[in-house]
Order: sequence, then C-alpha cells, then structure tokens
Amino acid sequence: MMGSSYDVTVIGGGPGGYKAAELLGEKGLRVALVEASEIGGTCLNMGCIPFKTYLHASRINRDAALLAGRGILDANPGRLHQAQILKEKDGIVRGLRQSVEAGLRQRGVTLYRGTAEVLGDSDSEFTVRAEGELLKSTRLIIATGSEEKRITVPDGLPYRVITSKEMLELDALPEEVDIIGAGTIGLEAASYYLDAGCRVTLVEAAERIGGHIDGEMAKALARILEKRGATILTETRLERFDADGVAYRNREGEIRRNPDTVLIAVGRRPKVDRNSVERLQLRLDGDGIWIDEMCRTSHENVYACGDVTGKLMLAHTAYRQAKVIADAICGTPCAMDYSLVPRVIYTNPEVLTIGATEEDCVRDGIPYRADALPMTYSGKYFAENGKDGAKAKIIADGEDRLIGLHVIGNGFSEFSMAAELMIANRMKIEEIGRLVFPHPTYAEIFSELTAMRR
Repeated sequence: MMGSSYDVTVIGGGPGGYKAAELLGEKGLRVALVEASEIGGTCLNMGCIPFKTYLHASRINRDAALLAGRGILDANPGRLHQAQILKEKDGIVRGLRQSVEAGLRQRGVTLYRGTAEVLGDSDSEFTVRAEGELLKSTRLIIATGSEEKRITVPDGLPYRVITSKEMLELDALPEEVDIIGAGTIGLEAASYYLDAGCRVTLVEAAERIGGHIDGEMAKALARILEKRGATILTETRLERFDADGVAYRNREGEIRRNPDTVLIAVGRRPKVDRNSVERLQLRLDGDGIWIDEMCRTSHENVYACGDVTGKLMLAHTAYRQAKVIADAICGTPCAMDYSLVPRVIYTNPEVLTIGATEEDCVRDGIPYRADALPMTYSGKYFAENGKDGAKAKIIADGEDRLIGLHVIGNGFSEFSMAAELMIANRMKIEEIGRLVFPHPTYAEIFSELTAMRR
C-alpha cells in the first residue's frame, strides 16, 4: 500500500476542517484533507447556505404579500415554486463548493475522498488510511462534524416524516407540517413554511421556544410566529406515529394531529469515530471530543474543531477554532473564547443574541439592568417592516457596562460584530450613547435604548 507524508492530516471537510487546511496551507505546511462526502460539510450542503437560500425566497414572497395587502402591488404573489427554489439552491451550493475546493488547491492542500481510518500513532507520527493510501503526519485535526438526532419512525405511514436534510430536497411544498423541535432548525423551517403559505404547528418539549435565547425575546418571537399563523405547543412531547396520525402529550392529555408532513428537528450530536477515539486514547466531553482552550485534545498532537467537539454548533465557531489550531501549530498560540460568539436564528424576523441573557444573570448572581424597546422606535425599520413585533434589548451589569444584546429584527445579523466589540471592550451604556448612529438606520434603536438611562 502506497504512503504519503504530510505535516498535518485533517479529517473532515466542513467549515472547521477546510478552514484549518486553508490556513495551514497558506503557511506552507503540507496538508492532507480527507472528506467522506462533500466539501463544505453540513453548513454548506445541508444546513446554513441551503436554508438561507430558501429563507431569502420566502421572505421576499411575504414582503410582496404585505405590499399587496396595502394596495402597493397589484396582486398577492401566492405560493412559491418549490421545484425552482430547489434548483436554485443546488446551483448556489455547487458554486460555493467549487469555490472552496479551488481555494484548497491554490493553497496546496491535497484532497482525499472517502472515509478516513485512523490506524494509530507511533514514533510521533500518525497513520491514516484514505482512498487505499496511507497518510503519515506529525499532527492530526479531527473535524468530523455532527449528525441529526433521529427518532424511530415505523414504516408504511400515510404521511411523510423527514429531517431538515430531506426537507431541503423536497420539490413540492406540504399543505400542513408539524415541526418537532423549536430550536434553531425548527424555527427557521417554521418561518420558511409560514412565508411559503403552509400551515405550521411547532411542537416543543421545553417550556418555551428558542433554546438558548433570552426568555423575553423567546416570548416575543412566539407571538410573532403565532400572529403569522403558527400553532405553538410547548411542554409537549411526541408519543407515537401511527397510521391515524401523530400523537403528542402535554399536561392536558393526548393531542392527535394529521399533517401531511412531519419534520424532525430535535437537534444534532457530535459525529465521533469511536475507533479513532480508542486508538488515540482521546478524552470525551459528553458526546463530543474534549478540547482545551487551544482546541488541543488529550493527545498533545491531536486537535479537534467544529461540531465534533460538542461546543457551540455554529460554522463561525468552527472557523474560529480552526484559526486557533492553525496558530497553535505554527507557534503563535491564542485561546478560544466562547462567551461572545454571536448566535443568529434566521427566522423572519431574524433573532440575534450575543453575551449574557437575563436568565444567565439570575443564574450567576450578576447584578444587572435590562431595557427593551419595540423596533418601531427606528423610523427606517418601521417604514420597511411595519409593526412586525420586533424588539431590541440591552443588558448592563452593576457597573453599567454592556454585557448582553438581544434583537428580533431583520438585518441585525449584520450588526453582530459591532455588538461583539461593544461587549468585548466593556463599553458603558453612556459611552455607547455618545456614538453617532446614522439616520435613518436600524441601529438607531441602540441610541434610543441608551437614552432610557439618562
């Protein structure tokens, strides 16, 4: 069996894996990247990018419907052409994937297709089998991503039960869909289907939707979705699928539903190769691979990044982890900080959360003050979106320094970097109030919020 020598072998070509490979290739290291499926991982092929393609189309459709309702457009545009959206999504994904592959080639990264098998390490050298070839390297990066949590579904049901991956391959819209799970994936799917003209029921086992987001914002988002036609069942659990429909249970007893489609969106879990973990004697942290602040595993020459670590399952978290790994390998170590990683739910309107929530402050005993305003205090937002229920909220600590920022409102994902800088630099509310916010802009809402402290 042939063998090739590299400085680093990267297993997994998702955001963390391909970014680490790019950065190390730029530094002149010999890098092998092994990917079992398609470059780009879940984010590019089955998650972030496809979902944004769908959500962009559905939001435009809703905006057009709103204008038609005001008499500005001649007619309501109606339902989306799902088959054409599917074609559009495939073209965008293909183009971006080709761009990533071209970038890897330009940086001298050697790409191997197929499943990687870690055979072990000896004499400070790792051996990985891929495409029938043995890859030798002194360092190893594991970036194998995550997989959807699944629920056992009986065969022969008269309705579809799908995952988000399968949702993105449908060429026709459902009439009525139940979405089990109201975290990020479930909420984005609900937003898409609502704007596409489908009937939607969200089923969530927890007491509120949104998972990690601030409680006040979760309630506001629920009101927005309900106003747009969604039925939301919280503290409700799936009992069974059968030929007569779906059975759920909550405090009031059993609930029977008969949708034509059920979407399972109960989260994701790290995709860990147990054989590799055992052979390398890697420590686990819950379902993921344990890493320190430099993304190094319990083996000093093995690193891990992305969803496989069980940390924040976000592409930009993986990108940052990749940068931390590349710096560590190249001798300029820095530390990973998860406290200010922005989180966005791309519903319509979208949700931005960064820093501490009120629940965090109560749990950790942090003195705080929270202030919130509806987005109608921004003239531009009101002109473009009307009274859509959006709102913005800031949280300051006992020294009146910004520690949390939470917004429901389209466009605010682009404000996340400014919010991160404000919190990272421990800006006081009065300092933020002295900033000049262009008029009219959405960001003027923060000028209004700081004025509440005067």
